[in-house]
Amino acid sequence: MKHPIPTRPTPVFLWGALIPLSIWLICLWAILAVGCSSTPVALAQTPLQRAYALYGEFVVAEEAAADLRQRGLLYGAPLKGVQQADALAKPLADALLQATRDYLQTRAVGNIPDTTALTQATEKAATAIALLAAQLEHTRQ
Repeated sequence: MKHPIPTRPTPVFLWGALIPLSIWLICLWAILAVGCSSTPVALAQTPLQRAYALYGEFVVAEEAAADLRQRGLLYGAPLKGVQQADALAKPLADALLQATRDYLQTRAVGNIPDTTALTQATEKAATAIALLAAQLEHTRQ
């Protein structure tokens, strides 16, 4: 009996690119899933830990996008979406990093630092970084 949908053999080089890419993107998605209880952001117990974890997720997302683009797997409209999301997330991630440095500097001189600025920077960056992660996930589909 013939298969109802005609199929063509997929070139080996295409499988060689798709399988590792799919596995890599699934792992990235799992790491960046904010609602998952095993992510570093979800496991963070202090504002400082959350800030570090969130900035780490931003770095992972940027590196993933750069890797996909360098391999030629991210182009056109998906590339534009990732670039726009990164343009939004980068200044907020940089502000988060600066707030973290300010917090640590205050703590280093023996003062009890106020976590308000760090918490606000984390909350602002979280939305933008989630958008960047969503754009990367969208490229997988």
